Amino acid sequence: MRHIAPLTNPLLEKGFRVHETLAGRHAFASGEGPPGEFPFSLELYWGPERVAAFLNPFNRDAFLTAGVCGVIRAGAWVEEAPCEGTLEFRSVSGAGMRVRLYFNAGSNAYEFIGRRAGLRPWDLHRTATACYGVVYDLETGREVSRSLIYPRFPILFSLLFGCSRKPLQTPTP
Repeated sequence: MRHIAPLTNPLLEKGFRVHETLAGRHAFASGEGPPGEFPFSLELYWGPERVAAFLNPFNRDAFLTAGVCGVIRAGAWVEEAPCEGTLEFRSVSGAGMRVRLYFNAGSNAYEFIGRRAGLRPWDLHRTATACYGVVYDLETGREVSRSLIYPRFPILFSLLFGCSRKPLQTPTP
């Protein structure tokens, strides 16, 4: 009798990529820039290299964590800067998502930390919308900007139709 490999094995060894654009507004922290609100957007490509590692709860480094790269734009500050980092989905108890991106503007390095809270798989069309973000100066640790951004398309639509086979690299404009 011949050995038949499990059908799911080749699928689990592959990864996927999602293209997502989030846009909204940001405001500088006191003394960090001009007063008022300015446009803020992220154009991101995210996804795990291997679905098996992404879904394995015993793999602490990769469980529900995906690489992310893209471009950040922040009005009155960053015209367009490549960024990269990680996207972490929290367990059902935490029910959220955190994106951590690193980018350079001028001669300074920055970290963007964005959070989506209250995610529920059965309610993604409502809960996966608002992303609250904070930009920190990596050298000093001080807060530079706060933002509130939203997906341009509902996340469910993005997940169903926005998947691509593009490599996990910063896209060229």
